[in-house]
Amino acid sequence: MAIMVGTTVASREEARKIASACVEQGLAACAHIDEIESVFFWNDAVQNAAEYRVFLKTAGASYDQVEKLIASLHSYDEPAIFSLPITQGSESYLRWIAENSSGPK
Repeated sequence: MAIMVGTTVASREEARKIASACVEQGLAACAHIDEIESVFFWNDAVQNAAEYRVFLKTAGASYDQVEKLIASLHSYDEPAIFSLPITQGSESYLRWIAENSSGPK
């Protein structure tokens, strides 16, 4: 099954570093980077911050490796790393994700 793995980071450079590493290592077929505003509870208070969201399209079987790679490159003490199933999509697109996200070639 295809999934999207998501995380948020503090800078565009960090987002690009994570996205590039996952794609270059064959763990994600592609990545999207968006600038966002986040509101969250941290250090006993509501926080507000500009962040960058990274969504990686990958194979479900690659999740553990993607999570480890993100964690190794991430600057946060408690990074958000999660997956969402891609339950539907064109057959050719889902095949492309599978072919390009199962590890080094």
